[in-house]
Amino acid sequence: MPASHTRNDLLAMIARWRAEIDELERKIAVCTEALRLYNESPSDPADIDPLIAILSGCRTQREALHTIARHNDGIVRARDAAQLIYDAGLSRGKLSSVISTTHNLLSYGYEWERVAPGMFRLIETDEAVE
Repeated sequence: MPASHTRNDLLAMIARWRAEIDELERKIAVCTEALRLYNESPSDPADIDPLIAILSGCRTQREALHTIARHNDGIVRARDAAQLIYDAGLSRGKLSSVISTTHNLLSYGYEWERVAPGMFRLIETDEAVE
């Protein structure tokens, strides 16, 4: 160590290094907690939302939309429904494509009534869903 360092310089360096160590220990604690939560979380989306397990049994997205509507008093939000359909594995590709397809199914389907932007109500029909 150069002789030019005074006692105060050395104390300042020690304080700065201790602050850096404290910051690193905080970052390690955050990463450790995130890893713990990741390891404890279920890996299957069906474990998080039982509706996803039900939807995974649907044959088509149209059938899934009817199932979602039955679970939500006839109301379907296009974006939320698309996320559920995507998580259930009923559609491949990007989520943005699934959102677009879902919105089109709801907008142009004869059995849906638009009640608000992105929100649709299932109109009761006697037809069975294919």
